[in-house]
Amino acid sequence: MSVRGKLNTGYIVFFIIFATASIFTLFNMNTVGNKVETIVEETFEQTVTVKEIQRAIATQGMFLRAYYLDPSEFNLDRLESYNELLTNQISLLSAFDNSSEIKTIISDLQHESENIIAIADRAVTAINQSRLDNALNIINDDFSQANAQIYALTVPLSDMESSLLNNVVTETTDTVALSMNIT
Repeated sequence: MSVRGKLNTGYIVFFIIFATASIFTLFNMNTVGNKVETIVEETFEQTVTVKEIQRAIATQGMFLRAYYLDPSEFNLDRLESYNELLTNQISLLSAFDNSSEIKTIISDLQHESENIIAIADRAVTAINQSRLDNALNIINDDFSQANAQIYALTVPLSDMESSLLNNVVTETTDTVALSMNIT
């Protein structure tokens, strides 16, 4: 084989290797991009939903106490709207594709949200019946404990979502590094 033939063969082999590496890199980048987009969107939505649950229980307690101090229709309406928000956010959270561990926590959240709403209803009934000492005990004991329980259930959910995002970042970094090394 002549020098020209050897050079042409070398160029062809180089081109094939370069094209293969480029296709591999493009495939990896596309796969990573799609995976990151899906996970970040879903994880972000779940994180926002968990924060909404935390906000709902905090605001729910605020309006229950406000209703105790001023049993107005406004405070009662706000309390009921945050009861509804809590229920809706937990339902939204359960609609995601979750692991069995997260499903267990969501089930516990659903149970505890029903419990806290029932406790709030008991407090409102006591306030409406002018049993203010009883209402205050319900608010400070039962309601506060249920509130703390719901918050405690949301903390591991936030931690799991953060862990999932960290895993995606690590996986993405590793895939990009592999693709860069190949090219």
